[in-house]
Amino acid sequence: MNDRIKNRDEPDLKSPQETLQAGPGSTASEPSPASLLPQLLKIVLLILLTACAYAPGVNGDFIWDDDDYVTENPTLHDLDGLVDLWIRPSSTPQYYPLVFSTFWVEYQLWGLEATGFRVTNIALHAINALLIWRLLGVLGISGAYWAALIFAVHPVHIESVTWITERKNVLSGFFYLLAMLCYVRRRPFGFVPTTAAASRGYYALTLLLFVAALLSKSVTATLPAALLVILWMKKGELPIAELLKTLPFFALGIGFGLHTAWLEYSQVYAQGEEFQWTFWQRSLIASRSLWTYLVNLVAPVDLMFFYPKWNLESPSALTILSLPAWLLLCGVLLARAYQGHRRLLASLLLFAGTLFPALGFLNVYPHRYSFVADHFQYLASIPIIAVFGVCLHRLWETDASFRAHSGKRFVSVRKAIPIVVIAALVALSMTYVRVFDTSERIWRHVIANNPTCWIALNNLAVIESDRGNKQIARELSEAAIEHNPNYFLGHWTLGNICASIGDADCAVASFRAALDNLPSADYDQTDHHDIRIDIGTVLLRDDRTEEAIAAYRDAVRRFPDSQRAHAYLGDALRSTGRFREAHKVFESARQLDPTVPSFWKFSIECLFDARRYSDALPLAFAFQKRFPKLIEPYLLAAEACRSTGNETNRLQILSQTVQIFPADPRGQLALAWALATTPDETLRNSQRAAELARACHTRYAAQTWQCDDVLAASLAAQGNFSAATIAAERALAHPTLQDPEERSAVEARLNLYQNEQLFLDQPPQQ
Repeated sequence: MNDRIKNRDEPDLKSPQETLQAGPGSTASEPSPASLLPQLLKIVLLILLTACAYAPGVNGDFIWDDDDYVTENPTLHDLDGLVDLWIRPSSTPQYYPLVFSTFWVEYQLWGLEATGFRVTNIALHAINALLIWRLLGVLGISGAYWAALIFAVHPVHIESVTWITERKNVLSGFFYLLAMLCYVRRRPFGFVPTTAAASRGYYALTLLLFVAALLSKSVTATLPAALLVILWMKKGELPIAELLKTLPFFALGIGFGLHTAWLEYSQVYAQGEEFQWTFWQRSLIASRSLWTYLVNLVAPVDLMFFYPKWNLESPSALTILSLPAWLLLCGVLLARAYQGHRRLLASLLLFAGTLFPALGFLNVYPHRYSFVADHFQYLASIPIIAVFGVCLHRLWETDASFRAHSGKRFVSVRKAIPIVVIAALVALSMTYVRVFDTSERIWRHVIANNPTCWIALNNLAVIESDRGNKQIARELSEAAIEHNPNYFLGHWTLGNICASIGDADCAVASFRAALDNLPSADYDQTDHHDIRIDIGTVLLRDDRTEEAIAAYRDAVRRFPDSQRAHAYLGDALRSTGRFREAHKVFESARQLDPTVPSFWKFSIECLFDARRYSDALPLAFAFQKRFPKLIEPYLLAAEACRSTGNETNRLQILSQTVQIFPADPRGQLALAWALATTPDETLRNSQRAAELARACHTRYAAQTWQCDDVLAASLAAQGNFSAATIAAERALAHPTLQDPEERSAVEARLNLYQNEQLFLDQPPQQ
């Protein structure tokens, strides 16, 4: 039995040779300009309505996860990054290189302007709506244009379009729809009069587009199954030849799907106790999720970023009944399919099948927070929306018998319903899209509709803390922990908030609770490492230095390759005067990564602190040799020479420093100081020192007290003690001179100048 629903915008589909070639309203013959005008007007209307629906949110900011995908993604910065995102899957959060390539291009065009990225998403979404119109028209589905309009403006797609991270959906949807459109134009479907050669060409193009879709988002792996469902819907059978031709598609889809599942497990960490569900529980997740997605399509009035998460330990009656309800619905539609009415069952199969990867049978990271997410049904919504399109089409296209028996009023009311539906969807989208302007708006909207959502409470706490609203942030963080006591990130956030307000006991207790609640020792080594360092830092600020050192030692012991842990331990040891121990720690860090200049610098400074100047000298020269483009190695090498009494080498190094770094005042000040204060009278050059000091004073006196201090020493070396006194007094009055030891040293020099005495910079005793 033929269950085709005719589209009144299209000619009757009498045979494969009399099918659509260019969408609704066209015939197999060449379209005339008069017939093209209505189609162009429809295209313009669809684009305008899409723009209208999304316009209020086009100037929104980057939101959740956009940092990993765009704003803090180093692969977008240069050509090396572009290569990395293709050949190194771990370089990006998920291996979707086509998506990140579009981000790369946009980053080169307009940098980190969120508007540009959002406009691209909206444009792709509008194109996808046009492709749906074309695809449904080729399939002979009545109401194709109405379905395209619904898809374009439905608020359930706001999340996919406005959230820049979900470029995955709109880009993969573009390739997915193109691939499907190419495939259904092949001869076995009988929709268009193609030759065998053209059919093979469409097949190859479909395969290529399918790979592009998979490289944008692996959920498109469901395409071959969807094609078979469409073929069964149209033909009532599945020829063996067509099944065989879909095998390469299934192989590619399974391969990409397994790769994504592995990355989801190993890189995104969709694992642990939170995912230890039984098959029965996963079935409940799937069945209730399907109903939720369907309800959101029918009545999109309570949409949110994170929906309430159902209790699977003691499921509600609604959750339990959702499974038999789906089985009953499938049974009814299956019975109708046996009678030849296959479209509704096919729509349901396409809907559920496209959603399958996100229904809970596979571990998906967002299920930590909610079993349902609107962006999961971007493509899955199309078959259901197609049914809505058929309904609106039937309301719009009233036949003669209805007009004869109903009168103009009823006809007008019936025709008004589709317009009201589209207008209502546009209005809902225009309101809901503003929620996605900023992350803060998202979290506040979620909390207003789902007050127990601990992830939203925690994220809002971070925002309030960054604003300085510490008490509000603390209350939000405590609420997040109350609703999920095992949420390690909530404890970590509370610890940071308490640390920022000086509540060390609360901070340490919260950090330790975060460690206790980390999902597993292998969950994320960075988290284990960072939390332990945070414990040490809080203890150090609270003058509990020995406890802090113990915490840092624990971090180094657990993570011996951690440069950061070594750096914090070295600083703590140095602050307590344990310079030799600190030097050993910095040496270990330097050996872990000799390309980090700060480890060389700290190691040499520890040797200075320990008065091991002879040991510092060769290390300073090695530092200078390894980093010839940094000024710090030269200054440290010069200081090492001074400390060992080698004034000649000191002045040679500083003269070289001024030549290599003429724009850096540190080199000029150091050379002027050495020339004015060297104990070796034969090397002293007060005139050159004064020239350098005056040049620095002219340009940098407002920035540092050292300009006046060096100028004072230079003037004293020339015998102008009154001018030296004035310069030293200016140095003492300079707002940047805050360190008590430095201030005491300047006062001592001022006293010498007042007594008409030189200051000579004697080397320290070894």
